[in-house]
Amino acid sequence: MSELEIEKTVKDLAFEESWGDEQYQEELVSEIEALFGHALPQDMRWFLLNYGSLKLGYDDGWAIYQKGEAQFPLRFEQVENSVFIKNRYQSYLDNDEGCHLPFPAENFFPFSKVTGTHAPFSYRLLVNLNAEDYGSIWAVEPFQQYDNPKPSKAVRVAQSFTELLKDLGAFHDLDGLAKEHNFANLLRYAAAYTPSEKAKPNVAESPVAVVRQLLEGATTFVYDGAQSVVHRNGKGSGAVVSMAGFTEGAEFFAYQTKPIHGRATDFARFETVFSDPTPSDPLIWQRKLPDRFWEVTATSKMSNGCEIRETFLLAKIDRKWSILERLTSDVDAVKVKNFGTLTYDDLGFWKTARKIKPAFLGLPAEMHVEGVEDTLDEPTIERARAFLDDESLKDPIGGALRSLQHGPWADHHDTTLLEQEEDIWKLVKKTGHYVRFQGPLVQIDLSTRLDDEHHISIVFEDGAVRLKDF
Repeated sequence: MSELEIEKTVKDLAFEESWGDEQYQEELVSEIEALFGHALPQDMRWFLLNYGSLKLGYDDGWAIYQKGEAQFPLRFEQVENSVFIKNRYQSYLDNDEGCHLPFPAENFFPFSKVTGTHAPFSYRLLVNLNAEDYGSIWAVEPFQQYDNPKPSKAVRVAQSFTELLKDLGAFHDLDGLAKEHNFANLLRYAAAYTPSEKAKPNVAESPVAVVRQLLEGATTFVYDGAQSVVHRNGKGSGAVVSMAGFTEGAEFFAYQTKPIHGRATDFARFETVFSDPTPSDPLIWQRKLPDRFWEVTATSKMSNGCEIRETFLLAKIDRKWSILERLTSDVDAVKVKNFGTLTYDDLGFWKTARKIKPAFLGLPAEMHVEGVEDTLDEPTIERARAFLDDESLKDPIGGALRSLQHGPWADHHDTTLLEQEEDIWKLVKKTGHYVRFQGPLVQIDLSTRLDDEHHISIVFEDGAVRLKDF
């Protein structure tokens, strides 16, 4: 491959302004060649000496790379800076990043890296200096990226360094092509997917009927995991790399039962009124999959007298309706004597809008009551009120704090303040405290001078008091 080809290719690319020190020196290039016992390909050698680590302009450095069956635009920004090039090769060897290459890994020279805006991975670029397929460009995943213990299969990305540069283009041109490819794969996976017996979704002839199934049996309801994967990955930058990955996601979203992030909680609803279905994200889905995804809102009364409004994401396929997830849950705020207004959040807690002052603390604290939306009933409120009004709890709380001096906490913290301060309550800060009612137990989180970064948590359960494990 002549220098003329690489020179012509480079002239068609836009580089950032040079700072004057990007070019490799002839001495370093010769050292690299001596390290491998092989000459670098002519085009790469010329580029290192003339451009080195000079950066490409943002719009000119992109190419489509494959991971599994998915495609992602990744950016080649520059060749590795000459200062770090030898260390990068040693790191590549030490971490066995070339373990899946088809030729001896020690004869591959890592010269750069490609990364993507939305891609959940990056690749290290290598030039092959083995006699077989000499000069070809390969991509491997850096060691242990994104919790992968070993790199995935190596990918041959170009015949030569010049061809690698010729394939570069603008992100806005390549991104659309990759998304179109990945969306076609997504629909193919969905059509081929057969759910396990456990993951077969609940379906009904109407949107109201399937939402009623969920509201009347939230703990046993099975969501449409396959359509959830389609919806999550088909809107834009997401991609599923294989049929196995699609199946894993579909099975997970079908029977993952945590109420947070899309799972309806199990409690009695009364006098439910349903909205008509409306298209979900119509600007996206009416173009890609017309009439596939819909939203329905159910407004219900709860046993504590509050009103709840829940919006669900549904799929309609062949006149059958299924549910992907609960999108939102909005519960009326509740005004409680002595507590003020309490609101329900997405993490499953009723919270006081303003701080309360427990008798045993004498300082302002936030109160949280954990549970499903209708948890805040009169018995729960009375239990909370009785606990917060109990001034006698001050002594066991103080005793628990004092016991830190001889427990596991002392193994990792300075106990000087505990040893010197006679009044343990002087170590408690004025603000930053929480009282959390969690089922049968109550947890008090105290902000203290003992640990500026963490609360000291004291738990009352079954009439006993204990420090929460550290």
